[in-house]
Amino acid sequence: MSTEQLRRRQLLGRAGLVTGGVVAVAAGTPSFAAAYNEPGPLGGWLSTRTDSGGPTAQGVFTFSAGGVIHYQDLAPSNVILQGSWSAGKRSLQYNMWGTIPADPSTNTPSLVGQVSGAGTYTATQFTGPYHTTLYLGDTYDDGAGDIVFEIDGTVTGRRLRP
Repeated sequence: MSTEQLRRRQLLGRAGLVTGGVVAVAAGTPSFAAAYNEPGPLGGWLSTRTDSGGPTAQGVFTFSAGGVIHYQDLAPSNVILQGSWSAGKRSLQYNMWGTIPADPSTNTPSLVGQVSGAGTYTATQFTGPYHTTLYLGDTYDDGAGDIVFEIDGTVTGRRLRP
């Protein structure tokens, strides 16, 4: 299957949040962050992301000590992204990766997605832009391969409370 045959709608539907692995800013309590000597956000955030000119989706970001980030789509339910983050005072950068299995019913090949972005946060909310790149899974190797789709978007979120 050539990349020209991949329709935008199929990619968006299959990619789910790979297109929205966005700024997930999980600002933890100051005492928790201080206990681990980690600057920036820690914890979980309920987020809404919007691809430019496209659909809106809701998901949960989790920022862990040591720079580990995890994202999962909730509505619509879809991919899981994992990666790393770093932060300064009120700012955040991240890079996440995920895979999308092939779907013979739609003639969609396996894909590898990368989502990177930056944003700002306060004690209760975050916002920022992101960029998503989808690679053809069979050609992907160490951050390079045949790009079949790219899109930008924005994300906003609010802190989850226990």
